[in-house]
Amino acid sequence: MNLLLNEISLVFNPQKGETSKARKLKRLLLLLFSFLSIITINISIGHFNQTCLDITQYVKIYDSTESSVLYFFFLLILFPIIEEVEFRMLLVFRPLFLKIGLILLFITLLFNSSINNLEFESLKIVSLKVFSTIVFALIINYGLNNSLIINYFKDLWLRRFNFVYYTQIIVFTLFHLERFNLTKGFFVLSPLFLLPYFISGLAFSYIRLRINTLASIVMHISYNLTMIIYTVILLNRIN
Repeated sequence: MNLLLNEISLVFNPQKGETSKARKLKRLLLLLFSFLSIITINISIGHFNQTCLDITQYVKIYDSTESSVLYFFFLLILFPIIEEVEFRMLLVFRPLFLKIGLILLFITLLFNSSINNLEFESLKIVSLKVFSTIVFALIINYGLNNSLIINYFKDLWLRRFNFVYYTQIIVFTLFHLERFNLTKGFFVLSPLFLLPYFISGLAFSYIRLRINTLASIVMHISYNLTMIIYTVILLNRIN
């Protein structure tokens, strides 16, 4: 019981760096327990939303079969890998992790809307975004090779790790706004819709620190697969 309470406390009050030296069995149990916990909590929230609210007003639904297949591929494979690398990998401070995370975050900001809406942009716009990414990457690479800047970020990680920890979870949560119709009604009810993403972010961050980034990617993919199945069943009931 004490071990369980200690693990739960680490979710909300994490230790800096990778804290797990556990054996494979313990790591597997941590992964399984975290996975089952977020699935149970988030499906319960989803069931409440579906029962008490008309979720079709707020959630974007793709009618095209081809679009749905493509979107589910992004959701199941591409997004979990990118999100875990850009958000969770940098929870352990290393200049290389920070460079990769910031550059991926910039790319996501540029292309997030078009990918989520399955829109193909003109060659001119794509070229401009690619050029902007190259410039940004060069600036980040140059800046993070400066010892003063590196020491500043390292000090931030050491002194205010909880701030870094919760900031990346909040940004991760807000990134999923693209999946909703941003009406006035949605913003009133947004805590109910965004809470599952916040809880997921907590769980993925915990697994990243207790095990590693690969484990958080595996958990993220498994979680998305489960929620896709749940969503398909839910939409079939609605229709």
